[in-house]
Amino acid sequence: MTKKIFTYLIFSAIAVIAFAANPSATKIVEKTLSTIRNAPSITSSMSVTSSGKTMKGSMTLSGDRFAFSSQEMCIWFDGKTLWSYSGNTNEVTLTEPTDEELQEVNPFAYIKAARIGFNHKLISQNATVNVVELTPKAKSDVKKIVVTINKSSNLPSKIAVTSTSGDLIITLTATKIGKGLSDDTFRFKKANFPNAVIVDLR
Repeated sequence: MTKKIFTYLIFSAIAVIAFAANPSATKIVEKTLSTIRNAPSITSSMSVTSSGKTMKGSMTLSGDRFAFSSQEMCIWFDGKTLWSYSGNTNEVTLTEPTDEELQEVNPFAYIKAARIGFNHKLISQNATVNVVELTPKAKSDVKKIVVTINKSSNLPSKIAVTSTSGDLIITLTATKIGKGLSDDTFRFKKANFPNAVIVDLR
């Protein structure tokens, strides 16, 4: 389930920043992109539901660096090295991922690059949120993505993915912009996992 979740989180990230033809949707999406780009850091609690199962976790993002934590796994990336800890195996895997590999684990990996590939339109709005629907221009496992964007923060609060393999719902709560963070926030700390087995694949 974890790999599937992060695969869809990739598309969810595209949903936030994809280029659009609809002027209203374009303005909303560009404002969201600008907010994410200019934030010293962003923290959010996430609830991801797929195939009747829910995984809850939290994510911290700062530029190219990020950290994700849940009961099942933890991931840290400091801009060069990625540490992936599995609670099931008590192993930490170290890699120096390519951009493509990062896209599999970071929901915002496409923010700087992905600006094409989706058509999208504003499908509803109220006093607090805008709802944008995205559909891929090319053949894809993803049929559509519906993103709910908070008007006051210009950040996504819900992402619903419809695909050939099922539906996925990502709910983001307590999303906040914070101060700049040191690299240590985005690095594995051996002292916190003293018995973990380290597998270095660099």
